[in-house]
Amino acid sequence: MAITAHLIDDSWRLRTVLMRFVYVPAPHNAEVIAEELAEALIKWNLDEKLSTVTLDNCTTNDKMMKLVWLQASRPAFKILKKGYRFSA
Repeated sequence: MAITAHLIDDSWRLRTVLMRFVYVPAPHNAEVIAEELAEALIKWNLDEKLSTVTLDNCTTNDKMMKLVWLQASRPAFKILKKGYRFSA
């Protein structure tokens, strides 16, 4: 699984950074992928800064995003406490 960040730096330049490229063991289901994504967002303190997630059209991704949405209510996940809308 690859997680890529697109951001605008202090000089107003668009930057693209490969944040994580990790082997996700089988089964490649929504639960496993959601846990990896949520763990990465919390580890890098991106849970308060995330604005969008872009995925391909795999149906597993639909369920995975719903699971990440549910995980956002965990104390370690701050995205909902700040009033952000995280759409699954």
